[in-house]
Amino acid sequence: MRACVGELSEDLGIAPSTASHHISQLSHAGLIHTVRRGQNVECWVVPETLRLLATFFGQLNSGGSGSPGTGHPKGGK
Repeated sequence: MRACVGELSEDLGIAPSTASHHISQLSHAGLIHTVRRGQNVECWVVPETLRLLATFFGQLNSGGSGSPGTGHPKGGK
């Protein structure tokens, strides 16, 4: 699913500049892709990255990393 940054900011009730900043950071982190189409910027989630994150957080939640039973890498909340 693709969404335009302007639509996202409207749906989230935040300023377009705030949405654009966060979209830029997510793109830089490799979590989403973006493409400019005229005045609009479309963005979408990178499925492989999302899958890897789900696996990582699933391992944390099951105690596969960090302190046993806490689900937190440093053993705290």
